[in-house]
Amino acid sequence: MHNPSELAGIFTRAAQHISRHGYHKGAFYAPDIDSYGRPRYASTPHQDRPADFVGAIRIAATGHPLETSALVDAALQFASRQLPTEPPATDGVDDYVEHLAYWNDEEQRTAASVASFLHQLAVQVTVPQLCLAVAA
Repeated sequence: MHNPSELAGIFTRAAQHISRHGYHKGAFYAPDIDSYGRPRYASTPHQDRPADFVGAIRIAATGHPLETSALVDAALQFASRQLPTEPPATDGVDDYVEHLAYWNDEEQRTAASVASFLHQLAVQVTVPQLCLAVAA
């Protein structure tokens, strides 16, 4: 079990990343080119690009949206368990990354709602009896 304050710090830094660098859907971070083929982030380091929920967690914990660690896995598992739906299973194992990616990419999801959820998680992980109300 990871220290709750470590996880809270990851959730807080992930929310700050989305607030500072932007929010993205469809991938862990914004690609080099936009949907029209124009260079948009080609010269921007991956850790400074808009990110989705999973990418922001990974950046907050490792500095890169594609890197993972035991701490990242713990944060993603905790976050997934707070959602009102069950994670999909891959080879009989709960897939927390896909669960959060599906949630992130829902049409109604916004940067504000993702950042709010991350801030709620930072509190929830340190006060386990607190119940989260997650927007469906």
